[in-house]
Amino acid sequence: MSNPNSIPFRSIIDALQDGLWIADKNHRIIYANSAMATIAGVGFDQVAGKNVLEDFPEETLVYFRTHYQRAVDSLKPEKFECPVLMPSGRSMWQGGWLIPQVENEEFSGMICTVQDITEHKQAEEI
Repeated sequence: MSNPNSIPFRSIIDALQDGLWIADKNHRIIYANSAMATIAGVGFDQVAGKNVLEDFPEETLVYFRTHYQRAVDSLKPEKFECPVLMPSGRSMWQGGWLIPQVENEEFSGMICTVQDITEHKQAEEI
């Protein structure tokens, strides 16, 4: 997997409007861009090293784990939508893509793109 700490890599990723985080093969967050901090309401320093399958609220993980595991098992991108309770107490919906990284035909990490889709989900309910 590309080095998320390289200057060109970080410059490109931080310029994105979508949130993006990268997890290693042990499902621990090794990088998150600045848009992710805006969407999630927490900075990289607050999520660095956290396991994306264990260290977040159960309400989120119930939805998220299935999609994540499907991406790991298939080694193919997986679209997801899930409700998230923010540290501030705000409820929102996030959606995006889980993109497994593969080395030697084995799972080596995950790139996840994230958007705030709360308004879209609320419009569906009307």
